[in-house]
Amino acid sequence: MESAVIRAFVCSPRPGGNTDAMAQHFVQGVHAGGGKVEVIRLRDYTVLPCAACGSCEDAADAGCLLGGRDDAESLFRRIETASLVCMLSPIFFYHLPAQCKCLIDRAQRLWVQRQRRSESPPKPRRPGLVGLVAARSRGDKLFTGSMLTLKLFLDLFDIRVMDGCRLGGYDRPDDLARDAAACLRLHAMGVKAATLAAKRAG
Repeated sequence: MESAVIRAFVCSPRPGGNTDAMAQHFVQGVHAGGGKVEVIRLRDYTVLPCAACGSCEDAADAGCLLGGRDDAESLFRRIETASLVCMLSPIFFYHLPAQCKCLIDRAQRLWVQRQRRSESPPKPRRPGLVGLVAARSRGDKLFTGSMLTLKLFLDLFDIRVMDGCRLGGYDRPDDLARDAAACLRLHAMGVKAATLAAKRAG
C-alpha cells in the first residue's frame, strides 16, 4: 500500500459543477492537513455495465470478461491501494449517477470472491468518507439509497465509511462554490481525511 495516499473519486459526469467544487475544497483541506491526495474523475475513464453473465462465479480465480475492455479493474486497484478513499457524487433521481453505479455493479466479481473466503480472518478496515450533493433541498431519504450502496461497495475493499458531507439545495453549477459554510465543511472533511490517513500510515 502506498503510504498515506488519499484518493478522491469524483463521480459527476459534468465538469465544473457542484461535485467538482466539493472536490476542490476537500483537496484544499487535505493539503492543509499535511496530506497527499489524488483526484480521480470517473468521467475521464470508460466503465462498461455489468452484463450479469455469471462468468466470475465459474471458478475461484475467474476474472470479469469485460476486464480487458475498460478501466474498471484499474479503478478497483486504485481503491485497493489507497490509505483512504473519498467518494464525491451528485444525486440523480435519489441515487448515484450512471457511471458510478456501473463501477459498483462491476464489483460483483469481488463480492463472489468475498463469499468464497467468508471463513478467512477479516482484514484491517481502512477509513472511507463520502460527500454527496443534491439539487433538492428536502427529502427524508434523499441520500439514504446512495449512502447504503456506497457503504456496501466500499465494504468489499475492507473500507468502512466513517463520515462525510450530505449537502442539499445546490442546483446551478456554481451554487455550492458560493456557499462559504458548505465549503468550510468540505475543507474540514479534507483535514479529517489527512489525519485519518496519517494515523493509518503510523
